[in-house]
Amino acid sequence: SKETYEAGTAVGTLFFSGSILAVAAVIAFFVRFAYVPSESMYPALLPGDVVLVSRSVPIGPLKPKVGDVVFFDPPPALEQAVANTEMGRKGEAAQSKGKQFLKRVVAVPGEKVGVRRSEPYVLIDDATKGEGDSMKTVRFDIVGPYA
Repeated sequence: SKETYEAGTAVGTLFFSGSILAVAAVIAFFVRFAYVPSESMYPALLPGDVVLVSRSVPIGPLKPKVGDVVFFDPPPALEQAVANTEMGRKGEAAQSKGKQFLKRVVAVPGEKVGVRRSEPYVLIDDATKGEGDSMKTVRFDIVGPYA
């Protein structure tokens, strides 16, 4: 009958609308767009590029791995360190307050980062073999395949 058809259409429309709103809420909570503000990720990302950032809790398999690009709030100690520099005291240093960083992961906990002969490296394993000898595993290609 006509009443049954209209009731079914109304229920279907409400269900469809609710589904669209639920999907939009999930996307709004877990995903956001961010723009690249500086050249620090060049050549992989250029200033002004827009990237899609997924939000996740860094536990288990969701922990960042070497080569991943992460979007994060700068540590509070950074603002203090910048303020203690000569440029910071003059007010010429760029402020990071209210800004977020977009950077590539080059090392994970337990690895050491350094520079040798103007080349960055990551010391992955520093196992000692015996009397004063040590086996060191070093990674030099720390910028990932797209940089």
